[in-house]
Amino acid sequence: QKYTLKIRTLDSICKKNEINLVGIFTDRGAKKELIFQFKQKYNLQIATLIDKKLKLAKALKASTTPEVFLINSRIGSIAYRGLIDDWF
Repeated sequence: QKYTLKIRTLDSICKKNEINLVGIFTDRGAKKELIFQFKQKYNLQIATLIDKKLKLAKALKASTTPEVFLINSRIGSIAYRGLIDDWF
């Protein structure tokens, strides 16, 4: 919730630069309808995925929440990995 304004700003920047922003929910209790309601409430237009079994998180070696990965899909490499900012 605390990052929704920042995420909307980043999404706007990403769209202008033809970059896809995807939110990944790793909470075992995550449900599509609750995520939809969350996105509606906070006006988030980003794509979202649920990673309950943590397959993607483990593959990326995610270590904190929230954590950002900028992945170059053309060459399959991680261009950036880290925090959104130094707030948390």
